[in-house]
Amino acid sequence: MAGTDAAGAGLRLLKADLQGALVAVVRARSPALAGVRGLVLLETAHTLQLVGVDGRARLLPKRGLVLALAAGPHALTLHASQIAGVRPADRAVRKWKAKPTIEL
Repeated sequence: MAGTDAAGAGLRLLKADLQGALVAVVRARSPALAGVRGLVLLETAHTLQLVGVDGRARLLPKRGLVLALAAGPHALTLHASQIAGVRPADRAVRKWKAKPTIEL
């Protein structure tokens, strides 16, 4: 049903827990954060804590971030601003409505 089309994949991505995911920052408001890659250690309502490939821990604000992550053979892009302000536990049970994506 919702598992085979692109909208269903996007909905599953919104409801997913990002802890343990390997992510890369594609774009950010701060140019110093662009290109950072790492494993998500902790996700809160407004931040992501990553441990980078260099071993450094970084605390990234979700506002203004565009993340790339791999889900099996597919590469997905997530605008973290759209999930900012919602705890991961609340995001899993929330009913989501389509929002237009706003570029930085």
